Amino acid sequence: MRTDFHAGCPVLAVSVEEPQSGDEPTAALRAAADAFEGWEHRLAASLRAHGTPEDRAARRAALVVAAAEGAVAMSRARRSTRPLDDVAAELTELVATGG
Repeated sequence: MRTDFHAGCPVLAVSVEEPQSGDEPTAALRAAADAFEGWEHRLAASLRAHGTPEDRAARRAALVVAAAEGAVAMSRARRSTRPLDDVAAELTELVATGG
């Protein structure tokens, strides 16, 4: 792979590497949370527009974002794109079939 598996999602990196002290999240963690929420919100809206029931769209959007971000982490650890490929295939089928 061209980046030698060093590239990844900066939002995920901040989420797992930003030191946290106390109950208040840092500005970086708030920004990461906002990014994840924005992705989920836009994806849920798209899912609803394509027929996903209202009560499932937000949950399904969270699943898609979490699965994609987890696949990035797994791919970096394994130094393989297989986790990304597998998750992409399953998510595509899930979203296409409404399963």
